[in-house]
Amino acid sequence: MKNIVVVGGITPKKFGHEFVTRARSQGHRVKVLTWRPPNQSLPDTDWGDFHDLQHVVSKFNSLVQDLDHIDILLYNANGESYPDNSSFFTSTCQPLDVKAYHNGLDVQVVVPHALSLAALAKMDHTSSLVFMTTGLALDHKRTGWTHLSGYAGSKSWQTHLMLAFAHNNDKQAISVAISPFFDYQNPERCTATIDRAVNLITNLNSEHNGQIL
Repeated sequence: MKNIVVVGGITPKKFGHEFVTRARSQGHRVKVLTWRPPNQSLPDTDWGDFHDLQHVVSKFNSLVQDLDHIDILLYNANGESYPDNSSFFTSTCQPLDVKAYHNGLDVQVVVPHALSLAALAKMDHTSSLVFMTTGLALDHKRTGWTHLSGYAGSKSWQTHLMLAFAHNNDKQAISVAISPFFDYQNPERCTATIDRAVNLITNLNSEHNGQIL
């Protein structure tokens, strides 16, 4: 049995929630920290304000206080992704929304960095930090979905964050990013992809360190 912390993971039928459900069914202890208050009380689940770093780190530490060891931290939160419209890149664009920029940076970069540091306090060489990335962040030659600058850019930064943890963390914890395609319009295919992702995340080893999987 592993002690797993999932950041995100309360939206039904989405990967984070499916991961939590499957991992618990396999006997793992799974705690969930979400960026928005759940509609109802859920076991081993709490929420934090991701735009208040001290608050979210405090909530994380409180959530895991009864765990002596963290085996996996899966950062699956996906918040605001500004700028995300082609009109933002034209000469007629209105003043930029600086707050929206900062909100995306909080959720995709600052908070995963801070929570990874908090998790490391209870990790060792058998533990894993798992980040989510996307092909949009890795492909600079694409001509599709180019307006999703905020999403692609923040995921790119998070991927470099993963690499930095892979080679610099003092607990020798494994650090990886996964880049699956969840085809929610094709339930059979999506289920198979989720199953593979769950199996991969719960069976990482040092050979995976620093990789995009």
